Amino acid sequence: MYTSDGVHIMWELYGNGRLVGTDNLGKRCWGIYGNGVFAGFYDGEFFWGKYSNGEWKAEGLFDLRYSHGNYVLFPPQVPTTSSVAP
Repeated sequence: MYTSDGVHIMWELYGNGRLVGTDNLGKRCWGIYGNGVFAGFYDGEFFWGKYSNGEWKAEGLFDLRYSHGNYVLFPPQVPTTSSVAP
């Protein structure tokens, strides 16, 4: 996920309604998500927000009162029957 101005970028691992991540400043976060809402702790401070269709907005994330931006999901690669072995 990243802010609309491109200043803050966070890489996260997610699954089963939980997430953990590290941003481009080395600060860590962890939290929960589901039904278009996410919440947790960023560098020890509480944040919460909403997400939908590749966009998010939050309060308290990245040490900012309000922030917003976009996110991109990278699903794990799963071999299929049409995959070719190297």
